[in-house]
Amino acid sequence: MNAPFSREGGRALLGLLVIGGALTGFVAVSPWIIRTQGYGVFIPAVAASGLLTLAATRISESVPARIGVPIVLGLALAMRLLLVAPDPFFSTDIYRYVWDGRVQAAGINPYLYVPADPMLSALRDAAIYPNINRADYAVTAYPPVAEMFFLLVTRIGESITGMRLALVACEFSIVAVLIGLLRRRARSPTAIVAYAWHPLAVWEIANNGHVEALMVALLMCGVWLLVRGHRVGGAIAATFAMLVKPYALFALPAFWQRWDWRVPLAIIAAITLCYLPYLGAGKGVFGFLASGYIAEEGIASGEGIWLVLLLQTLFGKSPAFTAIYVVIAAIIMILLSLRVSARRETTPNERIADLILLLTTGLFLMSPNFAWYFLVLVPFIPLGAGAPAWALTLGGFLLYRPIFLPHNDLVWKTLATLPFLLTLVFSRGTRAAVVSPHATGPLDASVLARTSVVIPCLNEEEAIPGVVREVLAQGAGEVIVVDNGSTDATAARAREAGARVVSEPRRGYGRACAAGVAVVGVTTEFVCFLDGDGSDVPSHLADVLAPLASGEADFVMGSRLSGRREPGSMTPQQLVAGRLAGALMRLVYGVRFTDMSPFRAMRVTQLRELGMAEQTYGWNLEMQMRASAAGLRIREVPVDHRVRRGGISKVSGNLVAGLSAAWKIAATFLRLALTLRRSTFRRTS
Repeated sequence: MNAPFSREGGRALLGLLVIGGALTGFVAVSPWIIRTQGYGVFIPAVAASGLLTLAATRISESVPARIGVPIVLGLALAMRLLLVAPDPFFSTDIYRYVWDGRVQAAGINPYLYVPADPMLSALRDAAIYPNINRADYAVTAYPPVAEMFFLLVTRIGESITGMRLALVACEFSIVAVLIGLLRRRARSPTAIVAYAWHPLAVWEIANNGHVEALMVALLMCGVWLLVRGHRVGGAIAATFAMLVKPYALFALPAFWQRWDWRVPLAIIAAITLCYLPYLGAGKGVFGFLASGYIAEEGIASGEGIWLVLLLQTLFGKSPAFTAIYVVIAAIIMILLSLRVSARRETTPNERIADLILLLTTGLFLMSPNFAWYFLVLVPFIPLGAGAPAWALTLGGFLLYRPIFLPHNDLVWKTLATLPFLLTLVFSRGTRAAVVSPHATGPLDASVLARTSVVIPCLNEEEAIPGVVREVLAQGAGEVIVVDNGSTDATAARAREAGARVVSEPRRGYGRACAAGVAVVGVTTEFVCFLDGDGSDVPSHLADVLAPLASGEADFVMGSRLSGRREPGSMTPQQLVAGRLAGALMRLVYGVRFTDMSPFRAMRVTQLRELGMAEQTYGWNLEMQMRASAAGLRIREVPVDHRVRRGGISKVSGNLVAGLSAAWKIAATFLRLALTLRRSTFRRTS
C-alpha cells in the first residue's frame, strides 16, 4: 500500500528537488569555475557541496520512495553524464587504466614494462600515452582483478570516456545492493541519496574515473552475500575487491568467523587464481605497489602518515616513530579483527557495523594522501556510518591542497582529519553496537499487570504491529495506541495486534500523550510512554518500571545515550538536543539528564498532579522540567535504541519539521524556566 502524499512529504520533495537542481547546476558550471576561479575556489566548493547532500539526506526519508528514488537516481545519473566528457579535473590515473588494457590486448604482461620502455613503443598514441603518470619509471601498480577489468573495458573501446562509463556502470550494482539493504533495515530507499549525490562518488568516479568504483561494487556485493548468511561467497567477493585496491583488506575480518577455515581457504584460492595469468612477471607481479609506491607516498618514511608526520615535525625525524606507529596500528587492527571474528551469532546490522568500524579505523590509521581512498566509506553512510564517515569523506577533498594556503602536507592532512576527530570526540558516548532486546532482571508480574503503556502514533502502520506485540510480550496490563490523525492503516494494524486504540485527530505529540493518559484503566498504577516506530526496545520495560515499583524513584527516564544504539538510530541533532537540554535543566533545577528519550514511566497519580499542558513536541521536556521542579525522585536507566522499523520520521527526516520541533521545544523551555519555580528536590541517581 502506498502512503498518501502529505503536505510534509510535499515540502520534503520540494527541498529534494531544489538541492538536486543546485548540485546538478554546480556540476554543469564546474568547468567554468575552474577556468575562471581556479582550483583554490573549486575544491572547497566541491567539499561544501557535500553539505547540500547531507541536507538532502536529512529530508529524503520524508519523500515517498516511489517518487523520491527515481528523482534521486535520475539527477545522480545526470550529474555523472555531465562529467564523463570533460578531461579529468583532479587525476590522470584513468589514462593508465586504458594503457594497461591496451598492453594486455597486445599479449604483453602489464607488470613487465614501464610505458616508456621501447618494447611498448608501437602502442603509443597522442591521446593516452602522453597523459600517463610515472610513465618512465613505474610499471602498473594495480592488482590482477583491476587489470582484468581494464582489459575487458578496452576491448569495447580504448578511450577514457568509455572507461568512465564502465566505472559508472559499476555504480548500478552499488545502488542495487544499497536499496536492498535499506529495505532489509526497514528504511526508505530514498536514503540512497547519501551515496548517489555524495561529491566523492560523483566526481571521483564519473570525472576522475577511479577504479575504486569497481572495488566498492565488489565489496558491496560481498556485503549483500554476508548479510544473507553466505560468508564464503561474501569473502570471495571482498577478496576480488582487495585485488582491485588492496586496502579493501580492512573489511575481510568481518567475513570470517573464528575457527571456520573455509573463509581463509577461499581467500587464498581466489588470490591464487587471479594472479595465475600474470605470474610470468615473476616477483614483479606485485607491480609498482611493492617496488616503489609505498616509498614514493611517504608511507615507508612516515612522512605520508599524519600522526607520524606530526611527531616528526614536533620532535625531529626518527625512523623509530614510523616503526612504532606501524606496530601499534597493526595491533589495533588485529585486535579489532579478532573481536569481530569471535562473534558466534551476529545479525545483519551487526555485520554492517563491524564493517564500518574496520574500514573507518583502517583508513584513519592508513592516512591516505588522496581523497578517493575514502570512497569506500560512502555507501555505508546511508547504512549508519554517521557523522564520522561524513567528516572523513568530505574532509578528504582538502587533500587536494587548494592553493590558498601554503603547500604543506602537515597543514592539509590536519585540516582534512580534524573534522573526523571532532565528530569522534563529540560522539564519544556512542557505542557502535546493534541492539538486541534483553531485560536486565525479573520484575513482579503484578507490577506489569498494573501498567498501561501509551504509544502516540502518526502514520506508523509498518512498525506498530511489531511494537504492540513486543510490549504485550513483556506482560503489560494494556497497550493504548493513540492514533494522532493517521492517514494510513495505523489504527487497524494496532488493533489487530492487540492494542486498545484511541483517536486524537488534533495533531500534536503532547495532545496524543495526554489523550492516552486520560483513558488508562482504573486499575492502572503506572503509565509508561514509548514511540510507535520501533526504535524503542520494549524489553527494557521492566528496567524502566523497577525503580518505581521498588519505591526508589517517582519518575524514571530511559537514557539512550547510556545504552547501546544502532548506527544511525539517532541523528546528530538529537544527540546535541539531549545534551543541551540536560545542561540547561541542570543549570535551572540542579537535576542532571542526559537525554529526552520518549521511553519513560511514572505513577499515574503523580503525572496527573504535574499539570502537563504542552500539546506538541515540548511534552517530554515539560514532563522532565515539572518533575524536577516538583522535587520528584528522578532516575535514569540505560535503554537500547534501534533504527526505526518502518515508516518515515516526522522530525529527523524533515528539515522544516525538525526546525519547527526545535522551536517548540525551545519555547517550552523558556516558558517553563521563567515561570516554573523550583521546590525542594533531589538529584537524579
